[in-house]
Amino acid sequence: MLRVCLSVALSLVPTATPAQPAQPAPAQPSVVKPSRCVLSGSTSLKALRHDPPADRPAPSHDCPVRVAAKILKRVQPKYPPAAVDANIEGQVVIMLNIGANGQVTKAKVIRGLGYGLDEAALDAVKKWMFKPAAVDDMPIPSIKRVKVSFAIEE
Repeated sequence: MLRVCLSVALSLVPTATPAQPAQPAPAQPSVVKPSRCVLSGSTSLKALRHDPPADRPAPSHDCPVRVAAKILKRVQPKYPPAAVDANIEGQVVIMLNIGANGQVTKAKVIRGLGYGLDEAALDAVKKWMFKPAAVDDMPIPSIKRVKVSFAIEE
């Protein structure tokens, strides 16, 4: 995802000095130079709307640096016997709320497979640990979509 911040560069017109007669300045359009702020990974709208606290000094750049949450510890789900017996494979898609401490605070199945695989995936992702999302190196809560894959090994 790319976010563009605009900064305006003003063109300065020299003023007349006593030694020079005043001349009308040529009409110059204002110049707008975009600068790019790259949002790495995916993140939530909460991360995009984050305002730093008043006691923290303002960053030295125009655009806040935003970093998405990254998985540090992944727990593998247990394959339910009913799913193995039915030969069910696929992916369970889950939406996670991740706290500023990197722990999963809420998990919801977006697309499931049934046969106990959804519950197994939820149990596993609730134990995952993340490096939290951050704005200007300050951890913030975020939302992340993850896929948990199930495949029967032969």
